Amino acid sequence: GRKASFSNHGRTVDISAPGVDIVSTLGDSFFSASGTSMACPYASATVAMLLELKPNLSLAQARGLLRSTATPLETTRHIGNAVNAANAIDRALAASASSVSRSR
Repeated sequence: GRKASFSNHGRTVDISAPGVDIVSTLGDSFFSASGTSMACPYASATVAMLLELKPNLSLAQARGLLRSTATPLETTRHIGNAVNAANAIDRALAASASSVSRSR
């Protein structure tokens, strides 16, 4: 939960994701990089997995799932809570299961 020097902060930041020393690929090799371009895939991949599970999910619903399932961070500046893909998917699956049981 340490804030990177390039992180945005303030009450308008809802969520954050790791963006420092992230290992990625380029061609057939690995490299480590930092920046918002390295953090963005955490959030976008989480939304992609949610849409795979629930194709009719609206943008507002996806945003709500990201926000409500994010892990709180303890920092001196508000940088939002950390994206938590496992929590978001669990919540989406639980919602699907409860809607199935209600329809019986």
